[in-house]
Parts: sequence; structure tokens; C-alpha cells
Amino acid sequence: MKREGTFPLSDARKPFPAGIIAGWEFRQLLRNAWVYGFAAVLAAVGISLALSSGEGGANGFNRLSASLSGLVILLSSLMGILVSSFSFAGDRADRMLELLRSVPVGRAGYLGGKLAGVWLAETAAFTAGFLPAALSTAISGGWTGQLPAAWLSGAFLLAVYTAWGALVGALSKNRLNAVAAALLLWFISLLLFEMALWSGVALVPWYLQKPLVAAGILIDPAETVRVGAVFLQGQGGVFGPEFQAWQDFFRTLPGLAAGAVIALLHLLIPSVLAFAAIRREE
Repeated sequence: MKREGTFPLSDARKPFPAGIIAGWEFRQLLRNAWVYGFAAVLAAVGISLALSSGEGGANGFNRLSASLSGLVILLSSLMGILVSSFSFAGDRADRMLELLRSVPVGRAGYLGGKLAGVWLAETAAFTAGFLPAALSTAISGGWTGQLPAAWLSGAFLLAVYTAWGALVGALSKNRLNAVAAALLLWFISLLLFEMALWSGVALVPWYLQKPLVAAGILIDPAETVRVGAVFLQGQGGVFGPEFQAWQDFFRTLPGLAAGAVIALLHLLIPSVLAFAAIRREE
């Protein structure tokens, strides 16, 4: 992942420096082959799933739509944390933070602008890859009602894992360390955590199983999005009466407020930690 160009100091002295940084980062990432690579993989695998499914029309969940949603969760989280960690680690390796001390750009402006620019570029690439995959899914008989939720899931996970990538990049000594740490964190979050959660549920007494499942779903952003997408489509009953009851709650006004707070926390926690890591560099 090669970064081209240098940040123009004259731009940083203009009004709204966070917006300038966001636009600059967005343009830089649109020249990055890795971003297009993720889009190409999403499109290619999504189309392959559609061509190989042979699934006719169906109401509610079907394997094809569920497979596309799973693919979106895997690739959007991976893209978010890898691209972001590499970008932030690159700033540290290229002494961008030292450069920014000489211009009127606060740490919050730098972090907010950079996160926005990275997320916008990732979302543009994600959408470019998602559209052909979604079209193939619809033509092959996948449930089209699941597609908007799948796109929203991907866009949200991009934002969350971009923030975690910022933290990883800010703590890493170089780009290689950042990529390695990002891959490890992604593997734990997307694969190991889910296996540990459901294995743990089978080992605890019955009265602790429901709280453990709820805590696990709330803690891990991928699980939060996976279950939230199901609730968004009104399909919670597919997984049993407990999930149906949770879905009914999250469709009430207090439930919507609770859902918004949960989503906000998933975005704020890594962002605040990344800000603290950047401040530590001063």
C-alpha cells in the first residue's frame, strides 16, 4: 500500500482543517490499489456465490442472501482495520505528526478528518464492489429485502474498524507491525470471539447463558451488526423466542435509543483510545 504525495501545509492553514485533511486522505486512498482490490474481491466472490447457488426465489432468509451478508461482514471489517492502520502507521513513519505540530491543526481535527477521509474512500470502494454482488444475488433469487441491511452493516463496520485501525496504527512502530496487529485483532474479533462465546455458553449454568450471549453480542461489533441486521429485517424469530423478544424491544422507542447508544459507543471507544495514543506522541 503505497502512499503518494505530501500533505500541503498551506491547506492546513485554511479554515476547517479537518475537512481539508479528510479530502486529502480521500484523494490519496482513491489512488490506492488495495482499496480497489477489496472491492474487486467483494464483487467477484459475491457473483460467484450467486452463480453457484442455484437458489430460486424465497421469502425471508435464504442461504444466498445470508452468504452475501456474511461476506460483507468479513470483508468490510478487514478493509476498515487494514487500510486505516496502514494509513495511520504511515503518518507516524513519515513523521506526519511532527509536521502537523508546525501548523494549526489540533489532534482532534487531524484524527476526525483522517477518519472521515479513510471511511469515505473505503465506503466508496465497498459500494462499488457491493453493487454487482447485490445485483447478482437478486437475479439468482436471493432475498432482496436483506440487501439494504447488508450495505448498512458494511458501512457501519467500516466506520468501527477504521477507528480500531487508527488505534492500531497510532500504537505501531511501522507499517508492517500495524498490518500484523490489525490482522490479529480482526481474526480475534471475527472468528475467535464468536467461537469462544458459543463454547462458553455451553459450559455455564442455564441462568447465565442469556446474560452471557447478550454481553457477547454487545461487546463485539461484528456480532452486534450481525444480530442487528437480523432485527432490522424483522427476522429475529428465526433464531428463537429470546431473539424475538429482543427484537421486539429494539423496535420500541427506548430500544431504538439503546441501539443508538450501543452503535455510538462502538464508534467512540476506539476513537477516544486512538486520540489518547496520538496525544501520547507529543
